[in-house]
Amino acid sequence: MKRFLFQEADFYGASRLIFGSKRLPVCYRSSWMHGLGYAFKENYNKNVLLHYDERRLPIHLVHNNETVDCLRSEGISAISVGAPYVYTKKFLNQERGRTIYKRLYMPAHSIGGNNQKSEHNRWRKIISKYKCDAICLSAQDHKHVLDSNINFGDVSVIRGATPSDHTSLERMATLFFSTQEVMTDMIGSHMIYAAASGANVQVISEISENYKSSGNSEKLLNSIPKKVRADYKEYYKDKETNLSNLLSSIWLTGNHSEIKEYSEFLLGVGCRKDVDTVREYLTPVSEVQKIKIISSILLEKAHSKIGMW
Repeated sequence: MKRFLFQEADFYGASRLIFGSKRLPVCYRSSWMHGLGYAFKENYNKNVLLHYDERRLPIHLVHNNETVDCLRSEGISAISVGAPYVYTKKFLNQERGRTIYKRLYMPAHSIGGNNQKSEHNRWRKIISKYKCDAICLSAQDHKHVLDSNINFGDVSVIRGATPSDHTSLERMATLFFSTQEVMTDMIGSHMIYAAASGANVQVISEISENYKSSGNSEKLLNSIPKKVRADYKEYYKDKETNLSNLLSSIWLTGNHSEIKEYSEFLLGVGCRKDVDTVREYLTPVSEVQKIKIISSILLEKAHSKIGMW
């Protein structure tokens, strides 16, 4: 049943951070935001902040009080508890130990349309130029590199976070807390996770190559239900503006301490609750509520799949 009910509270192992070895509920009464991509946008709404299959849940857990205010203005009640990442053991203990990787390169995902060979060659050039000793790839890219026996020389090839892998958040925390510097040519949550973990984040000049043209990925948009497609189209529409916003932001104009402080704010470190409280938010209060939540989620998923709304 849980395979069909996969919820935001399960992404990257968030629920395991809260329930530990305890048995996980069949469903959760809360959504729990995991992404931070919205932080790089000027405008966003509830249909982007909250997963479209979970907007009817009783509780919505978000990162910080500003997000609570944003959703309240759109008629959605939310509670700030911090991002799932701030509940990892490494982050809770601030365990910056021995540096394993001096420079970690995190490229954009390439699976789904881009020419793989040209991407691999591009990655090699960047690794060489910035003297990186590791590259962190999406799960699909990582699998493709291993299956194709792609050689990056004396460079560690690391698998990034995977939604259904409950070890993802702890793995990424271990990675960032043991990395000195993260080099990236893509806009995303990884920048915030890394900076809050004490790694220096450097946006490399090659980022412009990934944001040359405006427009959307039609393949991506077609995978999104019709009921929210217009909101996502607006959200993704202008790559050049997104890049311009980034280049004029603290990520390029601030120092490491300022970026770390800003990242901790975005992650909601100051809003973090005790684990028992979050577990209570996530657990249905009765069998009746559990049945209602399961029915609601399955109905939303079914309607989304067949495009009824």
